[in-house]
Amino acid sequence: MILQIKKRKRKAYSTAFIVSVSYLSLQVIKPLLSNERYQIKLARRHQRNAARVMGTIVELNGLFIKVGQLLSILSNILPESYRTALETLQDKAPASSCERIEETILSELNQSCYTIFDDFSREPIASASIGQVHIAYLKTGQKVAVKVQHSHIEKLADLDLKIVESLVKMTGKIFKINGLENIYSQIRIMIEEELDYSYEAIAMASVKLSLKKYDKIIVPEVFNEFSSTKVLVTAFCEGKKVTNPDLYESGQVSANAVCENLMEAYCKMFLVDGYYHADPHPGNILVNELGEIILLDFGAVGTLSDKTRKEIPKFLQAIVANDTDKVLSSMQKMGFVGKDKDTEKTAQKMIEAMNDFINSGVNFSDLDYDTIKNSNIDQLRKELGFKELTSTFDVPKDWILLQRSLVLLLGIYASISPDYNPVKTIKPFIKKMVLSKEGFKNLVVDSLFSQATTLLGIPRKFDTFLTKANKGQIEIEIKGMERAHKKRNVLNWQFFIGACAFMSLVLAFVANHFQNSKYEQAFNTMSIVLGAIFLLQIIRFWFQKL
Repeated sequence: MILQIKKRKRKAYSTAFIVSVSYLSLQVIKPLLSNERYQIKLARRHQRNAARVMGTIVELNGLFIKVGQLLSILSNILPESYRTALETLQDKAPASSCERIEETILSELNQSCYTIFDDFSREPIASASIGQVHIAYLKTGQKVAVKVQHSHIEKLADLDLKIVESLVKMTGKIFKINGLENIYSQIRIMIEEELDYSYEAIAMASVKLSLKKYDKIIVPEVFNEFSSTKVLVTAFCEGKKVTNPDLYESGQVSANAVCENLMEAYCKMFLVDGYYHADPHPGNILVNELGEIILLDFGAVGTLSDKTRKEIPKFLQAIVANDTDKVLSSMQKMGFVGKDKDTEKTAQKMIEAMNDFINSGVNFSDLDYDTIKNSNIDQLRKELGFKELTSTFDVPKDWILLQRSLVLLLGIYASISPDYNPVKTIKPFIKKMVLSKEGFKNLVVDSLFSQATTLLGIPRKFDTFLTKANKGQIEIEIKGMERAHKKRNVLNWQFFIGACAFMSLVLAFVANHFQNSKYEQAFNTMSIVLGAIFLLQIIRFWFQKL
């Protein structure tokens, strides 16, 4: 690891220069090559340059490791060679000397580590780019993990982030990717929060309280009296990496049960709390002999605003209704800021993929992960990655962290239990959201409003035409217009009542499916009343006609 500031700058920028020249030289000779030959040479350059970048990141270590890890999961931003290389990055760093660690503890807590602890291990059990962890025992005999920040990291943090910012801008120009600067700003915020351990202590306490009813999930207790911005003391929890095959070979621990318990905990964090552990890689998730899951390292925490969580159902409704304007409106409310006219094309892609998926006859009760994986939605995920999203939208930090967490979780499931179906665990949470008082009310109101608008609404161009006619800008004379107008109004009213009766019947079936007897009875009554009115209107119309 290079600690000298000048050497770090020189190494980072020299690598960037070599990579840039490599691609620019290929662009110069591109007119002389066939397309096939050009693609072959480009692929080779990607491989060589990815190796160069990886070598530099590993040599510099520090925050470059963190940034590389984050970029690796942002699908479709960089060529495959880069993504594959960055995914192998491990957050390891040379350990600081015990003397340096003791100095940090003394300066932060105004007590020496031997005053605070009955015993303190001089050798760390783990060392990462920001800090390292030691085992210790409190005076009470409690075994604890002591996380202490490297003394040099504060000096390097600002420098590394400035270098990375320059490199991100350069990358955006070389690969013609818009929006990377916005992603960098979000990553910077997350890293700066990770450098302050007080944020982590608060996060651990919040998540521990949220998951207290999940007896298979353990979040270590924080000892605030011995913690600060650079020191974090928590209860020590014994366990093995969640992906360790030794856990499951004996049959004492069920891989499927671990997957289900982990998914339930994350559904609670994602969909109910909107506050979640955002770094679920195998090193941060341990499993003990009882099958209990231990969540570690809360340096990265994601937050989903109430507005975002409430907007998701409306976003899906807009997609089903094929309403591009509402799709864009929902995305904007969730934090996606459109940049140009291409946003409509992107939204239309989402609409087409979702509608094809729904119109394929998929039943919600039979929905599973394989169905999604082999559908238009999965194809959309591959086509519409960060490269296209960032060229048309400013992507919010919430979305970046959420995607990262989902990718890491799915990687764990694929590793320990390939047959596990996460959709079965997710469905009860979705149903609960839909059946909540507010969620169900919004669903019903929006559905009825949408149907009424569809049935009675006039196309925009025709509406403009009528507006002009009403202002006297267009004059039209049609015999029997008044009579036809009355007849049309009657038919429209009958059609509206009939549609509402039908929708009430459909919603009664939906409520029955979700086992909500209160709404089922209400919608059944509504459908009967509206159906009776509809029949009376029909009889009345035909008697008048006769």
